[in-house]
Amino acid sequence: MRIRFHARWDLEYDKIFVKAFSSGVGNDTFDVEYDRPGLEGIWERFDDADVGIVIGVKGTCGAVVESYRRRGAVGMMIDKGYIRQSPDNYWSLNLNSMRPTAYAFLEDKPGDRLAKLNFTLCPLRKNGNQVVIFALSPKGFRCYDGGIPIDRLPTREEIERCIQRQLSYFQSASDVLLKYTQRPLFYRPRGAKEVDRFEHLQVTRIDPFKESIQESLAGAWCAVCHTSNAGVNALLAGIPVIELGSGVTAPVSSTSLGDVERCKVPTEGERQRWLRQLSYVQWTVAEIASGEAWRHMRPVVESLRAKS
Repeated sequence: MRIRFHARWDLEYDKIFVKAFSSGVGNDTFDVEYDRPGLEGIWERFDDADVGIVIGVKGTCGAVVESYRRRGAVGMMIDKGYIRQSPDNYWSLNLNSMRPTAYAFLEDKPGDRLAKLNFTLCPLRKNGNQVVIFALSPKGFRCYDGGIPIDRLPTREEIERCIQRQLSYFQSASDVLLKYTQRPLFYRPRGAKEVDRFEHLQVTRIDPFKESIQESLAGAWCAVCHTSNAGVNALLAGIPVIELGSGVTAPVSSTSLGDVERCKVPTEGERQRWLRQLSYVQWTVAEIASGEAWRHMRPVVESLRAKS
């Protein structure tokens, strides 16, 4: 199997992951394509590798992953881990999407990796009154929204149109929620631009620079998310989630705004199973370098290629 890492020449994290994967993929062929100064985030070689790796949702990374998927190969997007309370830095390895929801929750997993994580799991909450809407980051929404060019970075106008679509999406979601509940609605944006630009007379805006996610959840009845990792924070805090996209909370969450007064509350067994599965999509750099991560991910890659 040929693996190609599309790396930024100027970013230290890219160099760290290139070194880790070059050590960890065993007998598989591994090479690197670096972008060039002045063309950061632009690559050209996509046609002859079975797996293409990028880091994060910045620039054209989403388009790179999609280009691999469309031709029957597999794109891997490295992003921050989902359970982030552990002192070790965990990184999620997501295949053919910015989230692994399509394949990661099909079967149960052992509890060995979950036992390594140091995090607080709160009892399932039965009170709270606020409905808190968590926006995806602007760059994450661009990746989900699609239409990102692969041969150039998006223009300011394209970014602005995407931000407007995101604002419109959550304004419309707020209108729908108001049809089903009289609970107070709160909106927590990602990014300074949105703090000032989200406008809805019946929704209170939260300033993310003054209040942590945990503080925003303090009085929550439920969290409404679209592929945001805030949904993971909510479920760890024992708060039900309405997941509107392909976020990793979807298997244990409601997926319709109409369920706001009867949100799915996972059983403790369901939440533990979900956490075991989630622990198998996030890895440390040391686990990637040792080959442990690739030994687990390689059969998943082969399965995805066989289905394409």
